[in-house]
Amino acid sequence: MALEHYRLSLEIFEKSFLPRHPDIAMLLRNVGLVYQVYPRTESTIHLELQDTELWSCFESLSTEMILTKGGRRMFPVLRVAVHGLDPETLYDFKLDFIPCDNFRWRYVSGQWQTNGKQDNTNLNHDRRYGVTIKGEPYSHPKSPNYGRFWMSDIVEFKNVKLTNRPNPIKEDHIILNSLHKYKPRIHILQSLSNGQPNILLETFTFPVTSFIAVTAYQNEEITALKIRHNPFAKAFQEPRDRTDHEGQTSETDYRTQHFSSIPYYMLPFPTDDSATSSSQVHRHRSSFNTHRTRPYYHQHNHSLMSTNSPPLLLVDQATTPNMFDYANSTTTFQHHHTAAMANWSTFQLQSTIDNTHQHHM
Repeated sequence: MALEHYRLSLEIFEKSFLPRHPDIAMLLRNVGLVYQVYPRTESTIHLELQDTELWSCFESLSTEMILTKGGRRMFPVLRVAVHGLDPETLYDFKLDFIPCDNFRWRYVSGQWQTNGKQDNTNLNHDRRYGVTIKGEPYSHPKSPNYGRFWMSDIVEFKNVKLTNRPNPIKEDHIILNSLHKYKPRIHILQSLSNGQPNILLETFTFPVTSFIAVTAYQNEEITALKIRHNPFAKAFQEPRDRTDHEGQTSETDYRTQHFSSIPYYMLPFPTDDSATSSSQVHRHRSSFNTHRTRPYYHQHNHSLMSTNSPPLLLVDQATTPNMFDYANSTTTFQHHHTAAMANWSTFQLQSTIDNTHQHHM
């Protein structure tokens, strides 16, 4: 009987007294005496979800988010505009995830279906946040900060990563279970000084941002949407989706990047079966020269290029082949030197044949 009276008194206290005194409610909640959220009745704090059309497009197909051992960032990114904060008060912004239901899910015949009860081993009952995922909520890297800062620009949670690793080693990793449905929550806390615990002011959820955690995309339409709208997924586009101009630019940039620092004498000679035409070689050689800091020490001297002397092998002394070790440099140099001498021998033989032919004409 005494226990029943205690519960009744506590219920009246929580429902009648605490809502009229939100400061006391928050204090009791933060020390673990009460767990229900009692937001300030006069609060004007408001979060406005950004990219709602994009979120709605994904939600209509049942949004999927990838889990990896190393962690995978969310897309779409959770972005909100903040209103109603005190400009001179310090606030913390935190993010966590809670289950949307009590089921596991599976993708069958082009649609998601429930598949038994959820795995509760990853759930925790926190005195401040209620039922949540094990581990501390993700704290925004700009926290704590003044209200004027949070309201001056869009608040993005772009660095948070979703993982299925049991014991993540990084603070920005959130542990989720594959084939479970979750929704993110944003918590706004007032940051206090003198070592006092922060006061939880508001918690916001957006139903359109719910998703199913997966280790590989199940719905091909979700995959297509990710590629279409995520700038970091453009590499997964089919080659036919790219223009020829983009491909040429990419190839040129790649060659310039990887060969511009190599001395001219270290470059491979073009062969007959090479896909690079003479015009391309000339263009790339020109691009190599544009990266030089000093001119060549040895200039071309046509008086030295007689028919009785072997071809000069001009070495760029202004460029040091740092990216090659000594053994590889020597081997490559000998290879090109041997090739040059072979070409010169062929040239001399052809000249002798031509002179003999003219003599007999």
